[in-house]
Amino acid sequence: MLCKPKPKLRVADLGTGSGVIGLSLASELPRGSTEVWLTDLSADALEVARANLAGSGLINSDVRIVQGSWFAALPSELKNSFDLIVSNPPYIGVYDPSIEASVRNYEPHLALFAGSDGLDAYREIIAQAGDWLVTDGWLVLEIGHQQGDSVRELLAHNKFEQIEIRQDLAGRDRIAIAKI
Repeated sequence: MLCKPKPKLRVADLGTGSGVIGLSLASELPRGSTEVWLTDLSADALEVARANLAGSGLINSDVRIVQGSWFAALPSELKNSFDLIVSNPPYIGVYDPSIEASVRNYEPHLALFAGSDGLDAYREIIAQAGDWLVTDGWLVLEIGHQQGDSVRELLAHNKFEQIEIRQDLAGRDRIAIAKI
């Protein structure tokens, strides 16, 4: 009996920015059997991601760079095909008083701010992720250090399981991990 070849591991890095997370995954996961999609709304960010791809030695690997907002950047035929979705989305509230004026005035707002409570990007990503992940697929999100409980609730509300909030080296909530 002929065996079906194992399909490629498929990964998406939403809001990739410079591409560092997605390109790191592409370099660590098996080449030839991994496909990584990098998405971002910003054309400028994607220029940096393309330059980083060119300098990474991964140029002939299965890395795709596409422009668009979150899942809208991905071809619809890829629904229910991602094993892993990662994102470091904007997570600062627009009225957060702790943000220095130099950051507020000169950094790209698109990359930093996500609504009044900083959770808008999580709401959108988490609500749609289940349509794009395979059964038993994983979602990994960088979060603000005071957002662990809120992101956990969003994940649970959207039928994610095995939800973990992991801390950074300073002991602050920093990563949310969940399985659909």
